[in-house]
Amino acid sequence: MNIVFHGTSDALGVPRHYCQCDVCEEARSTGSNRRYRPSIQLCIEDEEPVWIDCGPDWHIQMEHAKVRIVSRMLITHAHFDHIGGLPQWYDQCRYADVKPKLYAAREVLQEIEARFPWLSGVIQFIALDEGLQLGNWQLRI
Repeated sequence: MNIVFHGTSDALGVPRHYCQCDVCEEARSTGSNRRYRPSIQLCIEDEEPVWIDCGPDWHIQMEHAKVRIVSRMLITHAHFDHIGGLPQWYDQCRYADVKPKLYAAREVLQEIEARFPWLSGVIQFIALDEGLQLGNWQLRI
């Protein structure tokens, strides 16, 4: 399994639009310290990749990764920096006519459903009550 980190920032990313510190200025000028909100891609042999978390920077992370379609998503928790890109994922799935699966703890799925009730019209919500097998890894909540 290969693990690719597409976002390693906190909830707001770097640079902050209001900040003029050395780190934010460097991120603006060279881009080498630019950091997007949390997101990980798991590339599993003989399986479709799994994207972990889908924040508001998801579409930019997809462009940088040159990935066009994601059909499996795992959400760790329902903070906006981890779910803010779900409407974009929904649109990608609808447009590409894929059968997407969204994995999360039951209470996280309930929170997502409350915020974005239309998602379940296209995306299959799967509660991780029994865990999830990803390659040789067993995920338990």
